[in-house]
Amino acid sequence: MSFAAIRSSLAPGASLRTALVLVLTSMGAAGLLTDVSLSRIPSYAPGEVPAQDVVAPIPYRYLDDGATRWAQEEAVRAVPPIFRYETDQVQRREIQLSAAFVTARGRLQEAADARGRVPLETQQAILHDLEETLQIQLDVQDRAILLADGFSRETEALTTELIAVGGRYPIVESRDPLPQDGPILLLSGAGGMTEERRLEDLSRLRTVEETGQAIGLYVMERLSAVPEVQRVKVAAALARRALQADCRYDAEEHQRRQEAARLSVAPVEVDVPRGKRIVRVGDPVTPSQAAELSALQANTSGSDGGWMFLTHLAFSGILITSLSHFARSTIRKFAPRPQDLEAMALALLLTIPAAGTLDLGELQLTVEQLAVKKKK
Repeated sequence: MSFAAIRSSLAPGASLRTALVLVLTSMGAAGLLTDVSLSRIPSYAPGEVPAQDVVAPIPYRYLDDGATRWAQEEAVRAVPPIFRYETDQVQRREIQLSAAFVTARGRLQEAADARGRVPLETQQAILHDLEETLQIQLDVQDRAILLADGFSRETEALTTELIAVGGRYPIVESRDPLPQDGPILLLSGAGGMTEERRLEDLSRLRTVEETGQAIGLYVMERLSAVPEVQRVKVAAALARRALQADCRYDAEEHQRRQEAARLSVAPVEVDVPRGKRIVRVGDPVTPSQAAELSALQANTSGSDGGWMFLTHLAFSGILITSLSHFARSTIRKFAPRPQDLEAMALALLLTIPAAGTLDLGELQLTVEQLAVKKKK
């Protein structure tokens, strides 16, 4: 196409020029509308009082960091404390006790002379080895009772019975690591296998002190009729000292599981529909509203602004076409001449920036106030 032909096509009144003017007008109007919509999004910090309403001009989605942190904290709090439970303590202690008593009785028999007497030094050595084997220490009175008893099978049986009574429940050092209300997780293992069990009722745990009290209560209720009072006394002392804490808080495993629970929480996504009122004039901005505003600004600076431009472009084209048809059918002196269409397009472009200077938030508030007065 020659230069003359192009110049002729763009001459006043030419149809190509009119079409080009309408297209450029629509694009200009769409650009101005998009700029007005996006540039009017203010930024407020939590606690600030907005001077105008802010309504979402587009639908958008954002990651709510505050809600994500809250969900992570809830997941961490939901992890129960971890305790390692040695389920075989009672069995091990019973076996150790029986072996120690059998050894002590055999050594007494070997060391006894013809009259059945055993040197005091030998008795003390046997008793010392028994304490070393069981990793306990008796007081002077209980040591004397046990030596006088000769490590009898009856004392051995009574002690074994009381160890089973005291070790009926898991034993903890103290109740300090236990939660006020909530379960704990017991980890117990044997043969390389680990079993997990939630314990809801924390009364089914005992401290070392409570274990001794349980043994004493059992002696009072069940063994008060036994004639050998001293034998029962030393058996209770042996059982109390033999049973130690077999359920210990595992802080490292607890922290590891808490961290795994925190990382398992997916980021919280929030969908904001178009037209949602994000903040209201006069109401202090909350942290969640400030996050929504920040996300809106980030979204409108991206690809969503392009979709808004296309929407406004279609709207501008329909508006210009509708105005032209309306003027043609209702205004007698209006003629669909190219100059008139171009003048109307120019008027539209000048109107949009002027409208952009209005405080639409205050205008909306005024309309709402008038509606309320009308209802009254």
